[in-house]
Amino acid sequence: MILALSLTLLLSSQIPLSLEHAKTPHELTRGLMGRTELGSSRGMLFHLPYADHWNFWSKGCLMRLSIAFLDSQGQILEIQELPMDQGKTTLTSSQLSTYALEMESGWFEEHDVRVGDRVVWEGNSGGKVLKNRDLKR
Repeated sequence: MILALSLTLLLSSQIPLSLEHAKTPHELTRGLMGRTELGSSRGMLFHLPYADHWNFWSKGCLMRLSIAFLDSQGQILEIQELPMDQGKTTLTSSQLSTYALEMESGWFEEHDVRVGDRVVWEGNSGGKVLKNRDLKR
């Protein structure tokens, strides 16, 4: 079962974001297949079973997506664009990742979310993105 996860982002102001949380093998494999749109503030958080260089592809995906790979603490390690080529190309995280966050293509750039920022959540109730550059003040 995919659980709805409400996530609040702390940027220059709070931005509500609703995420689906994929954690079972079936949910992790299916991901966002068959979806034609997510909406401007929706995405999917993948809880991967262990830290590794994970592969993602766009098989069955009907929209363009951006993906952020996260470490076990939720820190964004890298952000990539997932090609919409029906699974011909596989993206692999260059660093060991335990989470992946898929959003509509361009979402991270549009919201100025970058490598080093941190995604924080508590259970299925919600969370936020803490910008690394704001934490250094």
